[in-house]
Amino acid sequence: MDVQRENIMKALGERIRSIRHKLSISQEELAFRAKLNSAYLGQVERGLRCPTIDTLCRIALALEITPADLLRSEDLPDGAVGYDQRMKELMAKVPPEKMGQFFKVLEDIIGLL
Repeated sequence: MDVQRENIMKALGERIRSIRHKLSISQEELAFRAKLNSAYLGQVERGLRCPTIDTLCRIALALEITPADLLRSEDLPDGAVGYDQRMKELMAKVPPEKMGQFFKVLEDIIGLL
């Protein structure tokens, strides 16, 4: 795995943990709310696992924020700055009834990386 991807995964995990701590939610409680295994969530928070778009959405909903809030560029490494804005622009063009397909395509692309 390349260094930039590792850095992004770590930054994302740290962001999830930080928001969870601010809300005074245990890792187990967040996993329950997001319908995830708590060990898996722990790996995501430590940057050891790369969650799918679906999993990011479930975590965001459980934290009562948007998936975009999890991916804010100021919390990501320099090489990733601007990606969240581009993602917002692309998502705004997707009709609501096609959003499921959009996420599936993204998951498939991520699987190819």
